[in-house]
Amino acid sequence: METAAMTNAQMYFAIAVPTFAVIMGLTMNIIVLVWQARGIEKRIDRIEDRLDKMERTLEVIQSDLKQFYSGIARLKERSGL
Repeated sequence: METAAMTNAQMYFAIAVPTFAVIMGLTMNIIVLVWQARGIEKRIDRIEDRLDKMERTLEVIQSDLKQFYSGIARLKERSGL
């Protein structure tokens, strides 16, 4: 039994289909990675915003405590303790 030779069209098709599948797979992977990176960036931005808000709050609390303790120090000086 003789095997038939492949025609040029069959050979191109046999090479093109797997190549196309690989290129599409790589493209999809890149798209997914970019999408995930953007999601991570958004989460990081939200976390940074929260940390900035917490930092401002802590600065206000620290300022209030300084005023409170300076008031206590003045009271001690006045009372002679």
